[in-house]
Amino acid sequence: MIPEIGHFALIVALMLAIIQGTLPIYGAARGNAVLMGMARPVAVGHFVFVATAFGCLAYAFITNDFSVLYVAEHSNSHLPLHFRFAAVWGGHEGSLLLWTFLLTVWTLAVTQFSKHLPQEMVARVLSVMGMISIGFLLFMLLTSNPFERLLPAAMDGRDLNPLLQDPGMVSHPPMLYMGYVGFSALAVQEGRSFFEPGRKVGSDLVSIIDDGGDPAGLPMAFDYEGLRKRRVPLLEPVRERVGPAGVGDPEADDRDRRLVLVLLEEHPLQHLRLPVAVVGSEAALRAQIPEDRVRLAERASVVEHERRDAQRRVEAA
Repeated sequence: MIPEIGHFALIVALMLAIIQGTLPIYGAARGNAVLMGMARPVAVGHFVFVATAFGCLAYAFITNDFSVLYVAEHSNSHLPLHFRFAAVWGGHEGSLLLWTFLLTVWTLAVTQFSKHLPQEMVARVLSVMGMISIGFLLFMLLTSNPFERLLPAAMDGRDLNPLLQDPGMVSHPPMLYMGYVGFSALAVQEGRSFFEPGRKVGSDLVSIIDDGGDPAGLPMAFDYEGLRKRRVPLLEPVRERVGPAGVGDPEADDRDRRLVLVLLEEHPLQHLRLPVAVVGSEAALRAQIPEDRVRLAERASVVEHERRDAQRRVEAA
């Protein structure tokens, strides 16, 4: 009975999302205060029914209801309670429901903390969020229903993927999704995108690279799901170097990289040894960094190159 309640709640949530995604934005375009005023109460109802569906699925996992296909495929009666709860988002269908639930949480936040904003703006924001929810709910109900029954019920479940049986699985996906959805909510509210290709987002002097295998950082070759990490440039400005080192000189790049690593030694998080590479004008670098720190970095670079030269001579011999 509980899974059917969850399924019905998703259907009602879809109906409310359609209303939320169409009438308020139409009212904003026409200047109709009645239609714009529907945005907040409909959004609250939308949240209530999606939260009900999420609660029903969580209840099915906690009580080991293996008559639900999704539960039978991603849980087991021997799983600890916290992993049974985390298994709610351990598969495709549950992840979609978690994303939709967090979207409605942010939608609820907009309804509660936007009273100082113009009604027309709030109506447009909530309508756009409702449109996004329509897509997720339609996809779940038509192709990825988390409440699909398994008849006859299984005696036990297949178990959660062993790679996902990690304490990080309990908190990481909700926090990650909350951030993703929250960024979109803020971007919509401010009438912009938080990611705009081609827009300058950092200094021309700095390049930020996520490299889990870099020994200068905190080496961690695999993520919490057991997947191998790879080098990912997060911020790469155009390389424009001037000075005696020349353009694209590996030795100069290494020197500037070590410069930043030396500067990080005074940072409270020095034990992380963040693998940050700096590129850009040597003159600009020197203008921003105290001279004593520059000399220290250069000495460290010289020592490092001498060590590498000695190592190469030993290998050649």
